[in-house]
Amino acid sequence: IPSQVTTVEPNAFKDCNGFNTLLIERNVATLGDYAFSGCTGINKIAIARSVPPTVFANTFNGISRVTCRVVVPTGASHSYQTTAIWSGFIYYSESDNPVSSVYETSVNQIKLQYISGGLMLEGLSEGEVVTMYDLRGILLKQERISGSSLFIKLYPGEIILLKVSDSVFKVVGTRD
Repeated sequence: IPSQVTTVEPNAFKDCNGFNTLLIERNVATLGDYAFSGCTGINKIAIARSVPPTVFANTFNGISRVTCRVVVPTGASHSYQTTAIWSGFIYYSESDNPVSSVYETSVNQIKLQYISGGLMLEGLSEGEVVTMYDLRGILLKQERISGSSLFIKLYPGEIILLKVSDSVFKVVGTRD
């Protein structure tokens, strides 16, 4: 969730199973009820905010509190572990820069990594088609892969839907 966002509305990502890592920048103060409910693929939540964002009873329904790792700023884990809802998560770790430390994930053998100015996709197959759409579903670009990787330029705050094989990713451009 980019730094320009302060509130994630209720139901915003409900039942989205295409991602396993949730990155929350420091300006995000509220995660609405059911915002990530049913997102059963999430196994890591990284938060740049020292003060726990406000969450509701159903914000994380369906996400395993036992196996999901929560990465918070150095010195903040006690605050999270003693705050309602956040206290239900078992595994906490701390990092000097929790969000940028996990700007990399893999889904279905495809590795996505945020790098300066965009997103690098690796583990692609020769001839595979990568399709990019805006949030209205309008086709932005379609590219057939030659090699095993592709760089996609993203502007800060830009949001695209990225279809690779049978997987769809919602991607948000970040600051360098």
